[in-house]
Amino acid sequence: MPKPPTRTHALDNLRTSLTALVVLHHASIPYGGAGSWLYASRLYVPNSSPTIVAVFLWEKWRRLGVPTLVYSLVGKGLVRGIIAARLRDETWRGVGREVLEGVGSEKGVSGPMWYCAVLFIFDVAYAVLLPLHFARASTQKLLSSMPPNTAEPSSTVLKTTSEPRPFDTVLVLIALCLTSTSSFIIRLSYPVGTHLWPLSLQLAYTPQYTMYYIVGVYIHRTGYSLHTAISPRTLRIVGTITGVITVVGFVWIRALLDQGVVVAHVFPLASGGANFLALLYAFWNEFAGFVIASFLLRAFHDPNLGFLAKEWRVGGVEVEVAKYSYAAFLVHTPLLVDLQCLFSKWGLEDIGTVPSVLIVGILAVVESWLVGAMLKVSVEELGFKGYL
Repeated sequence: MPKPPTRTHALDNLRTSLTALVVLHHASIPYGGAGSWLYASRLYVPNSSPTIVAVFLWEKWRRLGVPTLVYSLVGKGLVRGIIAARLRDETWRGVGREVLEGVGSEKGVSGPMWYCAVLFIFDVAYAVLLPLHFARASTQKLLSSMPPNTAEPSSTVLKTTSEPRPFDTVLVLIALCLTSTSSFIIRLSYPVGTHLWPLSLQLAYTPQYTMYYIVGVYIHRTGYSLHTAISPRTLRIVGTITGVITVVGFVWIRALLDQGVVVAHVFPLASGGANFLALLYAFWNEFAGFVIASFLLRAFHDPNLGFLAKEWRVGGVEVEVAKYSYAAFLVHTPLLVDLQCLFSKWGLEDIGTVPSVLIVGILAVVESWLVGAMLKVSVEELGFKGYL
């Protein structure tokens, strides 16, 4: 067995940063923040040669299914209880009533757990449709096996004898165009903001999730490095197209405003329907997302930005920040709601929108990691290691 390579912390740090952005984005919503924050993640699964399908599915159920089930059962009730206690000064009986009503009214996946639910479904479909991917690969060597510490599967790394060439530019453009077109067609009937029960999934973005999951599997199985899979030339071309789409979009919006259309009626057009702005947004979302993701992956592997690739720890304390990213993601919603309620109750929102978002968001990030770390340690102490 070859010696396992030193683990890179670049992707751990990227995941940590994106988790913090989730909290900051959710902090901005009550204060008038807008935008379509997309949960980027490494949707790739391991070619687990010594692992049978049943074991793989059990691992995914523990890391994705169980947290989704638990959160969906109690999440809404917990948030309702917090609001009742903080804003309405309800008694313990009143808070308990709100919690029970929230638990009883919950039907389907709750809150941000749609991501885990969808990823679990993708993993199940992958295991069922392509079981041979879990057989021992005869043409590749198993280099390392690292137990995943989050919901993102990253336990096994396989490499071929040499680094594959970057994806062909034409193939990248075809994939982006097909995904954009599919998104536009879906949005004719299911515009952005329409959730599919019981997953709370927005069908408008399903083509994107599917494409990145499939590409992620392919990248992982063929030995690509995420930050070198796209050539600089491809990135320049996609970036240029993104810029053109952006300019055309602003020109089109300006034309609509000149025709007397009010702003409140312009932006909803982009969410879906048979109109040019919806078509532009469908393409812009895919192309811009591709460019942003590519730049982030390169930045977190850039030797000139070494701190992004080093293991992040809290000061001199031997605590790995990335280790608790998933737990922080799971607990951030009720903690954030609690902070927002307190901010409102104490009249601190008068300082303005941007300061409120920054202060509440930063506090929520710190609190989410602290509480998430305590939750993870407690769960593991009870004998449930591997669930968070």
